[in-house]
Amino acid sequence: MQILNDRKPSRLFRRGRRWTFRAFVPEELRAIIDKREIWKSLGAVSHREAVRLSHVESVKADALFAEARAKRAGGTTDDTPALVSDAELQQLARSYLYRLESEAPPVPFSQVEREARRDAADDQAAALAQGIEDAGLQGIAKAAAQESMLRLNDGRDILRATEALQRALLEHYAREADRAELVAERVYDPLFADVTRDGPEPVGKTKVTLGAIIDAQVAKRSAGEGAKAMPAKSIQKYRRIANAFSAFRDGSDDATTVTVDEVEDWRDAMLAAGKPSNRTIADRLVCLGTIINWGKGQKAYREAMKSTAKLDGVVEVPSYVEKPADTTSYTMEEARKLLAATRRLAASTDKVHNRDSKRWLPWICVYGGLRISEAEHLRKDDFFEVDGAWFFRITTAGRRSLKTRSSERVIPVHPAIVDEGFMDWLRAAPEGQLFGSSASSYMSRWVRSENVGITRKGIAPNHGLRHLLKALAQRYQVGDEAREYILGHASADVHRKYGATDVMLPGLAVEMEKIAPLGVP
Repeated sequence: MQILNDRKPSRLFRRGRRWTFRAFVPEELRAIIDKREIWKSLGAVSHREAVRLSHVESVKADALFAEARAKRAGGTTDDTPALVSDAELQQLARSYLYRLESEAPPVPFSQVEREARRDAADDQAAALAQGIEDAGLQGIAKAAAQESMLRLNDGRDILRATEALQRALLEHYAREADRAELVAERVYDPLFADVTRDGPEPVGKTKVTLGAIIDAQVAKRSAGEGAKAMPAKSIQKYRRIANAFSAFRDGSDDATTVTVDEVEDWRDAMLAAGKPSNRTIADRLVCLGTIINWGKGQKAYREAMKSTAKLDGVVEVPSYVEKPADTTSYTMEEARKLLAATRRLAASTDKVHNRDSKRWLPWICVYGGLRISEAEHLRKDDFFEVDGAWFFRITTAGRRSLKTRSSERVIPVHPAIVDEGFMDWLRAAPEGQLFGSSASSYMSRWVRSENVGITRKGIAPNHGLRHLLKALAQRYQVGDEAREYILGHASADVHRKYGATDVMLPGLAVEMEKIAPLGVP
């Protein structure tokens, strides 16, 4: 990169034998920076060395002013998390300087050539000291960051990376000038005190982010034929919790520096705020501990995570009271009200979002005991007939995910669903997934809307249907093993009894038929 500039430093002042760097803070930025002037003594050095030192300080001051302008314009605040830490940018600068120094050409023998190289280095440094917002220099910073696999924001982080690269370049040109003058190379910026072209390449501490650990675990769970991939909702949940904890840590997502004290501070801050609920706080703490344990066990991060504190069993989770089943479950009258609303929907000619899902998911969940996440991913080819009775599979086939291993099962289609006309609708349905994704969200809204009108506090609009099926199975004396199998709670022995082959399924259908229809008006 060739940068030419013959301007003399305007921020360099001399009193007696001592030099001082002074940069006046623009008036519009003084309230943000809380200073009128940036000032630093450079000592009793030569004029040429004072110029080189002033370039370094000028870059730091300009970076401070640029970030203050971004805040003033509303682009960032003190609470806006940065994607990269100061330590990462410092390491970027140190590695960049090492490459510059290691590639520096030999010092020429001719004094004329040496003086020309010194003057060129000083000119380059003078130009660099003015250019933190220069597009070319920012492009170099972006390229260096990309090579080092650092993600930069479009604003503040680009300025910070540019400053880091400027400091490395200024240090390189100052050392180039020293070499041209045949004097011992000095360190002008303390950041580069241990960076020499004859020494080893500087290596920073490996940073392991919470997000990187989650990514590695997702990849691990998906590897190999027949692997049980991590459910998408679980991935989203872990990422959401990692981001919330990072935000509490002022944007730091470095897993290697997590301590018990700061996790307890996070817990106490949530408890003091009164939200979220104690149960949610406990779940967040458990999930964060799980992420840390993953990192400690992953080959790529094991060494870096060795000294990170273990959280599970150490951080105390807040106590909470489980909601009683009779609160979250539908009553029979509420279930009848919901199923009646599906019939009104079928008779209506209004345009309705996810119409088929709202028409049939309540029937399948209440008479099949399904979780809404299981029901929404049902496909047409999951349904099959054995000895005149219809069944459907809850399976991980097609890269679907289930909560537990025992969740994979076969469920009889209840006669009430058949009588409602579901099988006729199924035969006419196109191949593939039958219902719209994200059912948990849109079904909950619909159940609580005026179209259905179930607004009782505490009821679980989706999961409450599963609770009701469990209660109905007990009411009508469905066998314990059949009930647990249908709900996906069964042991391996029960799975072998009911789901090993299709020959066993008619007996399961007999158990399901014990549950009397609700009698929807």
